[in-house]
Amino acid sequence: AGVAGLMGNLYSESGLKSNNLQNSGNNKLCLTDEQYTEKVDSGEYSREQFINDKQGYGLAQHTYWSRKQSLYDYMKSRGASIGCTKTQLDFIMLELKSYVTVIDILRKTNSVKEASDIVLLQYEKPADQSDVVKNRRAAFGENIFNKYCNNKHIDKEAQTDIKVGDIVKLKE
Repeated sequence: AGVAGLMGNLYSESGLKSNNLQNSGNNKLCLTDEQYTEKVDSGEYSREQFINDKQGYGLAQHTYWSRKQSLYDYMKSRGASIGCTKTQLDFIMLELKSYVTVIDILRKTNSVKEASDIVLLQYEKPADQSDVVKNRRAAFGENIFNKYCNNKHIDKEAQTDIKVGDIVKLKE
């Protein structure tokens, strides 16, 4: 439930597309997501430009300069593309460790709604935190939960059932 609540929020932010530049940024900078990512990776779009452009980027749509700086520095320290899904997820997990209440609820809850709300209110912190937004993000999380956790899913290679509470590794 915790993972689904987090993923529902990330889906709402970026469509789960790790190289997603917010739409207004695409228009303002006249760049596609791919072009922006390539320019940041190559250094043509500098660290300072990335940090200070006020454009949401990545799975969590980091916008605030200090969070973008941390994201940029982490990705570069790992030798990864700024748009790398796995490394962004690693960064999000590292970042979440400092949000003790959020990570505790994500680990313990059986409620996608509770997980979704805590991510929205204490981690993502968008300007619009209305009930409409809460319900929409929770619904995205419920869809993810129902698709991957609520129904039996058989891993054809391992021939094992995946059920609620299991720890699974996802391949990129």
